[in-house]
Amino acid sequence: PGPAVEIPTVEIGNVSDITGTSAKCSGNVTSDGGATVTERGFCWSTSSTPMIYHSHIACGSGTGSFNGDLTGLTSGTTYYVRAYATNSEGTNYSTEERTFTTPTLPTVTTNEVTDITQTTATGGGNVTNDGGAAVTSRGLCWSTSPNATIETGSSITCGSGTGTFTGQITGLTANTDYYVKAFATNVVGSNYGEQKPFRTQGSSTSDAWLYYDDGINLGEVGLTNGGTIQWAIMLPSSMISQYNGYQIKKIGVYVEVIGEYNLKIYKGGTTSPSTQ
Repeated sequence: PGPAVEIPTVEIGNVSDITGTSAKCSGNVTSDGGATVTERGFCWSTSSTPMIYHSHIACGSGTGSFNGDLTGLTSGTTYYVRAYATNSEGTNYSTEERTFTTPTLPTVTTNEVTDITQTTATGGGNVTNDGGAAVTSRGLCWSTSPNATIETGSSITCGSGTGTFTGQITGLTANTDYYVKAFATNVVGSNYGEQKPFRTQGSSTSDAWLYYDDGINLGEVGLTNGGTIQWAIMLPSSMISQYNGYQIKKIGVYVEVIGEYNLKIYKGGTTSPSTQ
């Protein structure tokens, strides 16, 4: 009789190129056990010691090295993978198994917008977690419509990796409402921080009027012997819209000298207060 046939011997290599839904793996059939290896490949599971009745992929036949793509994975999940090889005697598995965790989307927050002019503003964000994979791009996206993305709005990139960043928002239109979000991208995809609204400055200084005078003593903020102070403040619609439908019922003022004072409040108008 000839030599006895044994199950083949197989080793597992490295797991690489891990994404949220796939990974690559290498293996090597070092001995066919005395019979042709009819199938070789990888099997994986969310539990240790996976076998071919779990998820698996065949990667050819015969001895030698081979590679395969593990697909259909779920992001943020830990997997166990082994190599296998089959001949007429049966199926054998690598004595070692590899463990890996698929990444998730990164986590990013959006900073308040500052240094607002007619056509520019400064934004920023903070990538607080990379999701288990390198953040290859981070930045800001904005639009005149809410919920902008890097596909639907204007955007700039501000480097890569985790941590804080700032960026210059340009090409804006004067006296216009905008919405900006920070974003961060890794191999899984792009994620966004909370939305921050802002309004660009008007095309002239009168478009952002702020009056606090009595019409006679221009520029004086307070009155000391009674009289009238006229007060008008222009707020951007992005700030005041949350109070739409409300009425002013009470106003508090600091009075140092007892006397009779009138307070007039105006609203509306684009270049000066209009309605008392």
